[in-house]
Amino acid sequence: MRLLLISGSLRARSTNTAALRTLQDVAPAGVDTTLYDGMAALPHFSPDDDREGEPVHPAVADLRAAVADADALVVSTPEYAGALPGALKNLLEWTVGDAGTYRKPVGWLNVAGPAAPSGAADAHASLAKVLGYVGADVVDAACVRVPVTRAQVGPDGRIGDEGVRAALGAVIAALEERVAAGPDAGSNPHGDRRRGGAPVDQHAAVEFAGAWERAWNAHDLDALLGHFAEDVVFTSPVAAQLLPGSDGVIRGRDALRAYWSHALGLLPDLHFTVEAVYTGLDTVVVNYRNHAGNRVCEVLRFDGPLVVAGQATYLSDAAAAASGLPAAAA
Repeated sequence: MRLLLISGSLRARSTNTAALRTLQDVAPAGVDTTLYDGMAALPHFSPDDDREGEPVHPAVADLRAAVADADALVVSTPEYAGALPGALKNLLEWTVGDAGTYRKPVGWLNVAGPAAPSGAADAHASLAKVLGYVGADVVDAACVRVPVTRAQVGPDGRIGDEGVRAALGAVIAALEERVAAGPDAGSNPHGDRRRGGAPVDQHAAVEFAGAWERAWNAHDLDALLGHFAEDVVFTSPVAAQLLPGSDGVIRGRDALRAYWSHALGLLPDLHFTVEAVYTGLDTVVVNYRNHAGNRVCEVLRFDGPLVVAGQATYLSDAAAAASGLPAAAA
């Protein structure tokens, strides 16, 4: 098993980094560990720098290669200002575009010392939310609270306490078991944090809708389709009217690109204004007004960070006309 270890702290002599170095020491034969050290080099995340088909910053490419090469991840993070450190949140945002953490087994360490006011609970709640959003396979047995004090960290940056080392060994064992069982072992790849009653995070949905609006208004299909799964199924009454012989169902990202390219050719002035964003279980509804002044809702179902199904809905039976298409096209 190949483990990628990610510390959420850039601090020298961090107890989080010390815990991960100690985990390397207790890893048994057959478990290869890599401590990621490129977080400080990552640029600030921007969707404009993560367009489909275009190269990304070298530090981002290195991060994505390291995640792809790993069978599982272990994250150890402190709490800063009541949440995840900004540098770690930035790192996780760079894993969204390539869905690198989707269904990847992940464990985390909470090594906040006994004197920490909240025991870093807020940071790990934030981490759980982000990992749920990206569809990571969070392995509960590999998520542990192991208090560590700075006095326990030796001159070599390791922790000698046998209780801590035993707990870290148990994390490795839990991840080994999940990796050996295969990707279907997690009956719920998003964890209980996304399914079984938990709605899509409203803030994340609004961020998505903003990126969706910007991509449409720029007519940037690469950026737009980066949010959609390769096997997405999209239905639209406009497609049913616009495409001869179509049943209104577009199957696959390539077919969706062709359909939207055709529509943009007919609507060079197309632009959207998002008016409201609704969330449900794995679902985001984007309510917007198009360039013709008509209101439209798109119902988008997510699996991890990607849209796997979508429906365009209109207030009029004459959907093509409501979309603003020329009368001849409608």
